[in-house]
Amino acid sequence: MARIVKVVKISEQELDRLKQNRNGVVGIPRKHLEEKAKALINQGEWTSFINILALLVFRTILFPNVDRLVDLAAINTFLAYHHSKESPVVAVLAEHTIRLT
Repeated sequence: MARIVKVVKISEQELDRLKQNRNGVVGIPRKHLEEKAKALINQGEWTSFINILALLVFRTILFPNVDRLVDLAAINTFLAYHHSKESPVVAVLAEHTIRLT
């Protein structure tokens, strides 16, 4: 959660408030991330804006299964690759294995 808070530029309390569970998928509303990205543009916070934009694209490509929600699995996968250069394949497989059990 600490990495998500850092990248998305929100507090842990706000993240807890924003999290939603739709059909067993936990995530953050896409609309909130889009609004946050617009606010970051206005503040000139380009690095954070690019991270959120990349996260939204990453979610659309890898996890299109939940409409209007950015799956926490997508966020963790993005962060694992973007910040730690971990293979996203491992994160995706691990997340799907957890859901199946």
